[in-house]
Amino acid sequence: MLWFILKYMHRQQVAVSGVVFNSDNQVLVVRRSKDDDFLPGAWEFPGGGTEYGESPQVGLIREIEEECRLVITVGKPITTGTYYMDAVQRVEIVFACFSTQPVPKVVLSREHDAFAWVSLSEIAALDMTPYMMKLVKEVILAYD
Repeated sequence: MLWFILKYMHRQQVAVSGVVFNSDNQVLVVRRSKDDDFLPGAWEFPGGGTEYGESPQVGLIREIEEECRLVITVGKPITTGTYYMDAVQRVEIVFACFSTQPVPKVVLSREHDAFAWVSLSEIAALDMTPYMMKLVKEVILAYD
């Protein structure tokens, strides 16, 4: 019974995503797997939920390593947003990030099935949710 209460009660979680820049000033975007329960086939910045006791920066480093096998440094926050995953409200912080590798080698987890390094002007052509497009516009304002 406790698992049911914990699963379906309303709660909040801190989420993080990274606008990972490479040496050519392109950013990394990843596409959610088509069989994923949450937004299948949508393009997004890599990231995810933080764990209890984890700072947003440490959570972002862990998430990007888990999802993409990249080692990054985390810069300043760019913007914030809010979205829902079932009964969980996620408050998201979007950070500028930088690959520590001169030629980043991305290896995706099962959560994603494709990735691309794109310029900020190319992002609009990707299949993204309205929420993600709002974040993209704010990133473009900050970096273009």
